[in-house]
Amino acid sequence: MAQQGPISETELIRAAPKRVYLDTQDFSRFGELVRGKPDGQSKELFDYLLSKAGTGEVQFVYSMVTLSELLQYHPDFEATTMARAEAVELLCNGWCCINPSRLLAREAAIALKGSGHDLAVVQSRDNWTPNISNVFEDFDQKLTEIKQSIIAESVGMNRRARRIAEKGASDRAFARMLHEAAPLIAGEYGLSEKGFLGAFLLHHKGKISAEDASKRFFSEVSRPTRFVKIYFEKYDGDKNFPQWISGAGEKLKSGMERTIEGLAALPLDAVKHHWAGLFEGQRQRISAMLLGLAAPELEEFGLSEAELDSLEGNHLVRTMMPIRVYVDLLKAYLAQTIGIHGTKAELERGLAGDLMHSMYAPYVDVWRSDRRFAAVARTVDLGRATVCSRLSELPNLI
Repeated sequence: MAQQGPISETELIRAAPKRVYLDTQDFSRFGELVRGKPDGQSKELFDYLLSKAGTGEVQFVYSMVTLSELLQYHPDFEATTMARAEAVELLCNGWCCINPSRLLAREAAIALKGSGHDLAVVQSRDNWTPNISNVFEDFDQKLTEIKQSIIAESVGMNRRARRIAEKGASDRAFARMLHEAAPLIAGEYGLSEKGFLGAFLLHHKGKISAEDASKRFFSEVSRPTRFVKIYFEKYDGDKNFPQWISGAGEKLKSGMERTIEGLAALPLDAVKHHWAGLFEGQRQRISAMLLGLAAPELEEFGLSEAELDSLEGNHLVRTMMPIRVYVDLLKAYLAQTIGIHGTKAELERGLAGDLMHSMYAPYVDVWRSDRRFAAVARTVDLGRATVCSRLSELPNLI
């Protein structure tokens, strides 16, 4: 038998599952089906997409941006939010894109160091949260401190009492305590008992790293339906997650309105002629804002704040695909809004969300958006992604 040569990159891409980034409204629509609301056409499409996901032919992916828009919570409408979260789980099977800050920090490291990073943009196990790999780093140290504290408090006790205290501070006693507490803690927060115990005990026994233990634990918490239960129903702090993207939207919309107002004072022909130069200031400002989002995740990628700052105004920023796509799309959208291309149109409230979603387009094969934004996106280089403006078009694209 003739020996086969190495598999080409083109063949590998063909063999890999097709990745599809769905629009938030798609999950909202499918959430209605999960709730049992009849819609024959949507049900047929949903079942078809589920079958493709089930065979592994297609990976449907979501992001933190998706969840921020989708999971608008109120106790009176809990069933609606849970159904939407369940639709994400059913279609995506845990496949998602990394947090926007991690994405931008990753791309900054590639731009500055000239090499890739082993963190994939598309992850399994609902790994959409900020980097949590260091949660278990000092776990053993804290456990040792607890044991030493228990033993120290036994000084002065009689021998029998001291032996009981030392026995209670042993590894075996700690493991037994976790086993006994697991059903209560897991039940309280809607976690699986196995997942809760696995992260703690396997790391404590040295069988998995601190990073893997953190991932195992948070994959229990970050599943969309469990996240709804824990964050909105158990967590006592500020529940501002749904406002994250809407707040960014209001800020961007306000800034764009000021820009449009300033441009309106100029003759349209002059604006058209000098548009590239007029927008350059916006490009630098928006690029700097996006670079700032990377700041919380620099350590994971071995970057300093000084290195990140060096990218501002640097030509290397244009090599960072998420920023280039975001800024180019904003430029095209703004040009349409003020009438440089086509008929003038209004600024949409969801613009910030659409732009944040667009940062993931270069890493998927099919990227979904609404009709207006999809039309703008088709005028911009999104890398390998094919833009899909209608959900009904999806079967033909996958």
